[in-house]
Amino acid sequence: MEYIRDKAPEIKISSIDDLQHVSVVLTSSSHQVYCYKFTVTTSQKPPAPITLNWRVPALNVKGVWKSSSLLSKRLQADWELEHLESRISVHAPVVALFGNSDINYLTFAALDATNKLEMNARIREEDGYVYCFIKFFTEVQQPFDTYETSLLLDLRAIHFGESLKEVSKWWEQNRYTALKAPPEAFLPVYSTWYSYHQDLSTEALLKECQLAANLGYGTIIVDDGWQTVDSNRGYDFTGDWNPERLPK
Repeated sequence: MEYIRDKAPEIKISSIDDLQHVSVVLTSSSHQVYCYKFTVTTSQKPPAPITLNWRVPALNVKGVWKSSSLLSKRLQADWELEHLESRISVHAPVVALFGNSDINYLTFAALDATNKLEMNARIREEDGYVYCFIKFFTEVQQPFDTYETSLLLDLRAIHFGESLKEVSKWWEQNRYTALKAPPEAFLPVYSTWYSYHQDLSTEALLKECQLAANLGYGTIIVDDGWQTVDSNRGYDFTGDWNPERLPK
């Protein structure tokens, strides 16, 4: 079992409907970074789910980073069902396998950060390979005749944080423009949750804001409790989100 970084993994297509024409074409290859064009032409509305999958040997693979990762970056087994789900409102379509010393083993990403995608990289215990996949069209979306996006596979032996930075640049260069953070984003932030939870009052917050401002805080987040006068932590009764506890 050998991992050849100068050779792109073979990407296979599964779950193809008879009404869909699907292609994955390698468009560029440079210094162990591979870009593909993924195209779907279909007369089916909505399109059937399509999965792109490939495998790499699990040599010196210590963990996996996903945009949904918090504390856990362990490598999953292929019988585990929790996948990364990315869409316009949550997470980003990128997964990074890394080895000892946090060296990148394989980082892969999709250019479509708007529609829902499912992604993962999981080890199969029987053969010692990591099986990777990206699944498209798992939920209803706007009908189309042709869908196109790009895939990026980075096999360079660099720190996986650097490979993730390159994915960000790739997104920005090809489709998305990064929003610039306003000056207020660099100031200390006061969150009301940790001191008040849902039990707020305008008078108390004004006093807290003055004290916080004297300490250099520039922003306050009214986390919870502004919407109703009920402090039972429930949210089923919030209605139209008209603030009752704090005036407009």
